[in-house]
Amino acid sequence: EEAEMMKLYNIKESDMEYYLLFALVIIPFQIIADLFMQNSLELLHGWKTYEYLQYCRVRFLQREMWWKGLEANTLDECIETSLRSVDQLCFSSQYYMLNTLHVNA
Repeated sequence: EEAEMMKLYNIKESDMEYYLLFALVIIPFQIIADLFMQNSLELLHGWKTYEYLQYCRVRFLQREMWWKGLEANTLDECIETSLRSVDQLCFSSQYYMLNTLHVNA
C-alpha cells in the first residue's frame, strides 16, 4: 500500500494473494532454470565458472589474514589487471559487504 502499486495497476486487494502465491511458487522453477542456463553457458562458451567459484572458496577459507583484502602478493597474474582486486576478495562475504557499503553509502 505504501507504493500505491494496487492503485496504479488497478489490482484488487483480494487479487494480491494470487500475485504473492505466484511469486512464491515460481522460486524453485527459477532456480532450476538458472541451473540449466549456467550449465548451458559453461558448455557453450567453455567457461569454468563453477570450478572458479570453488577455487575462490578454497582460497578464501585458507586466507592468511582475517581480511582478504589486506593480503599482499595474492593477486592472480592470469587475470586481467583491472579485475585482479575483485578476484582477490574471492566473491566472499567480505566482497558482498563492500559492495553493499559502496552502493548504500
